[in-house]
Amino acid sequence: MIDDRLTRQLRNIVDANLKTAAARVAAIAAKEAEGYRIVDGGPAITDWRTGETLFAGADTSDDDDYEARAAAAETASGGPWWHIDHIDEDSDLVDPASEPGIPGSLAEVLADWLCEATGKEVTALIGSVPAGGKGC
Repeated sequence: MIDDRLTRQLRNIVDANLKTAAARVAAIAAKEAEGYRIVDGGPAITDWRTGETLFAGADTSDDDDYEARAAAAETASGGPWWHIDHIDEDSDLVDPASEPGIPGSLAEVLADWLCEATGKEVTALIGSVPAGGKGC
Protein backbone atom coordinates (compact mmCIF):
# COMPACT_ATOMS: atom_id res chain seq x y z
CA MET A 1 0.00 0.00 0.00
CA ILE A 2 1.29 3.44 -0.89
CA ASP A 3 2.06 5.85 1.92
CA ASP A 4 -0.74 8.40 2.48
CA ARG A 5 1.83 11.20 2.26
CA LEU A 6 2.72 10.18 -1.29
CA THR A 7 -0.95 10.07 -2.25
CA ARG A 8 -1.50 13.55 -0.78
CA GLN A 9 1.60 14.89 -2.54
CA LEU A 10 0.38 13.51 -5.87
CA ARG A 11 -2.98 15.19 -5.31
CA ASN A 12 -1.21 18.44 -4.42
CA ILE A 13 0.71 18.22 -7.70
CA VAL A 14 -2.46 17.55 -9.70
CA ASP A 15 -4.18 20.52 -8.03
CA ALA A 16 -1.22 22.81 -8.77
CA ASN A 17 -1.02 21.59 -12.39
CA LEU A 18 -4.73 22.27 -12.91
CA LYS A 19 -4.42 25.77 -11.43
CA THR A 20 -1.44 26.49 -13.69
CA ALA A 21 -3.36 25.19 -16.72
CA ALA A 22 -6.37 27.35 -15.81
CA ALA A 23 -4.12 30.42 -15.51
CA ARG A 24 -2.68 29.66 -18.96
CA VAL A 25 -6.17 29.38 -20.48
CA ALA A 26 -7.11 32.70 -18.85
CA ALA A 27 -3.94 34.38 -20.17
CA ILE A 28 -4.68 33.15 -23.68
CA ALA A 29 -8.27 34.37 -23.45
CA ALA A 30 -7.08 37.77 -22.22
CA LYS A 31 -4.68 38.20 -25.14
CA GLU A 32 -7.37 37.13 -27.60
CA ALA A 33 -9.78 39.61 -26.00
CA GLU A 34 -7.15 42.31 -26.62
CA GLY A 35 -7.31 41.38 -30.32
CA TYR A 36 -4.23 39.19 -30.60
CA ARG A 37 -4.10 36.01 -32.65
CA ILE A 38 -2.15 33.35 -30.76
CA VAL A 39 0.54 31.85 -32.96
CA ASP A 40 3.19 29.16 -32.70
CA GLY A 41 6.30 28.19 -34.58
CA GLY A 42 9.10 30.02 -36.20
CA PRO A 43 10.41 30.47 -38.77
CA ALA A 44 7.11 29.09 -40.13
CA ILE A 45 4.28 30.68 -38.15
CA THR A 46 1.01 28.85 -37.55
CA ASP A 47 -2.25 29.77 -35.87
CA TRP A 48 -2.02 28.15 -32.44
CA ARG A 49 -5.71 27.16 -32.37
CA THR A 50 -6.19 25.92 -35.93
CA GLY A 51 -2.71 25.01 -37.16
CA GLU A 52 -3.25 27.17 -40.23
CA THR A 53 0.06 28.27 -41.73
CA LEU A 54 0.19 32.05 -41.60
CA PHE A 55 3.77 32.51 -42.73
CA ALA A 56 6.05 29.89 -44.27
CA GLY A 57 9.25 31.92 -44.39
CA ALA A 58 12.65 30.40 -43.88
CA ASP A 59 14.83 32.33 -41.45
CA THR A 60 18.28 31.81 -42.90
CA SER A 61 21.34 33.98 -43.25
CA ASP A 62 20.33 34.45 -46.90
CA ASP A 63 16.86 35.72 -45.96
CA ASP A 64 17.58 39.39 -45.26
CA ASP A 65 13.94 40.39 -45.42
CA TYR A 66 12.51 37.66 -43.15
CA GLU A 67 11.29 40.07 -40.46
CA ALA A 68 9.75 42.43 -42.97
CA ARG A 69 7.94 39.58 -44.73
CA ALA A 70 6.76 38.16 -41.38
CA ALA A 71 5.44 41.59 -40.37
CA ALA A 72 3.62 41.87 -43.70
CA ALA A 73 2.08 38.41 -43.18
CA GLU A 74 0.98 39.45 -39.69
CA THR A 75 -0.76 42.52 -41.08
CA ALA A 76 -2.30 40.55 -43.95
CA SER A 77 -3.69 37.92 -41.56
CA GLY A 78 -5.54 40.55 -39.57
CA GLY A 79 -2.76 40.68 -36.91
CA PRO A 80 -1.48 41.38 -34.40
CA TRP A 81 0.13 38.10 -33.36
CA TRP A 82 1.12 36.92 -29.89
CA HIS A 83 3.43 33.90 -29.70
CA ILE A 84 2.29 31.11 -27.36
CA ASP A 85 5.80 30.96 -25.88
CA HIS A 86 5.23 34.43 -24.43
CA ILE A 87 2.09 33.17 -22.70
CA ASP A 88 4.07 30.30 -21.21
CA GLU A 89 6.99 32.53 -20.20
CA ASP A 90 4.71 35.12 -18.59
CA SER A 91 2.41 32.66 -16.82
CA ASP A 92 3.07 31.94 -13.19
CA LEU A 93 3.49 28.30 -12.31
CA VAL A 94 1.54 27.25 -9.24
CA ASP A 95 3.81 25.34 -6.88
CA PRO A 96 2.23 22.29 -5.30
CA ALA A 97 1.76 22.33 -1.56
CA SER A 98 4.53 20.43 0.18
CA GLU A 99 3.52 17.37 2.10
CA PRO A 100 5.45 17.03 5.39
CA GLY A 101 7.97 14.22 5.16
CA ILE A 102 8.22 14.28 1.36
CA PRO A 103 11.61 15.65 0.24
CA GLY A 104 11.53 18.27 -2.52
CA SER A 105 13.59 16.04 -4.79
CA LEU A 106 11.00 13.26 -4.47
CA ALA A 107 8.18 15.71 -5.13
CA GLU A 108 9.93 16.72 -8.38
CA VAL A 109 10.20 13.09 -9.46
CA LEU A 110 6.53 12.55 -8.63
CA ALA A 111 5.59 15.59 -10.72
CA ASP A 112 7.55 14.24 -13.69
CA TRP A 113 6.04 10.78 -13.27
CA LEU A 114 2.54 12.21 -13.02
CA CYS A 115 2.81 13.83 -16.44
CA GLU A 116 4.13 10.62 -18.01
CA ALA A 117 1.73 8.22 -16.28
CA THR A 118 -1.55 7.07 -17.75
CA GLY A 119 -4.81 8.10 -16.15
CA LYS A 120 -5.26 4.48 -15.08
CA GLU A 121 -1.90 4.47 -13.27
CA VAL A 122 -2.70 7.73 -11.51
CA THR A 123 -6.16 6.53 -10.54
CA ALA A 124 -4.63 3.39 -9.03
CA LEU A 125 -2.58 5.57 -6.68
CA ILE A 126 -4.80 8.51 -5.83
CA GLY A 127 -8.25 7.04 -6.35
CA SER A 128 -9.37 9.23 -9.26
CA VAL A 129 -8.16 11.78 -11.74
CA PRO A 130 -10.06 15.09 -11.54
CA ALA A 131 -12.40 16.03 -14.38
CA GLY A 132 -9.76 18.44 -15.68
CA GLY A 133 -7.21 15.65 -16.01
CA LYS A 134 -3.70 15.73 -14.57
CA GLY A 135 -3.06 19.27 -15.72
CA CYS A 136 0.07 18.34 -17.67
